[in-house]
Amino acid sequence: MKTIIILDLICMLALATTLTSYSVSTVMAQNVTDVQQGANNTATDETKVSIVEGASDLGNKSYQPSPIKIKVGDTITWTNDDSIAPHTVTEGNPSSNMSGAGFDSGLLSQGQTFKHTFNKVGVVEYFCSLHPTMVGKVSVSS
Repeated sequence: MKTIIILDLICMLALATTLTSYSVSTVMAQNVTDVQQGANNTATDETKVSIVEGASDLGNKSYQPSPIKIKVGDTITWTNDDSIAPHTVTEGNPSSNMSGAGFDSGLLSQGQTFKHTFNKVGVVEYFCSLHPTMVGKVSVSS
């Protein structure tokens, strides 16, 4: 029992440390992408994607809608609507080890949003780095 409590405390400390470093890195990385609290999201002409309740168990149904079709220059705003766990929106595909070169929201708690503007034609895959079975896809046309 004491071991479980100690492990829980260690996990909570690690999460707190991650969230602190995430806050610093998002301030430094804001250009085309942006992370905001849900209540501060005032954009009205953006495409919205929800990270749905219980997303970590839903695989390719975790991000809704997905796949999604947009045009070059469009912005997508993802909102974490899951009250169970934090999530990320990370460009790439976990099954082919393709990540790190594109956008990454960092940890999104419930109600937080992440925005990204797509400037190239093509298909962009993304996933949650905490729950790699959560996958989504954006098709960008001219």
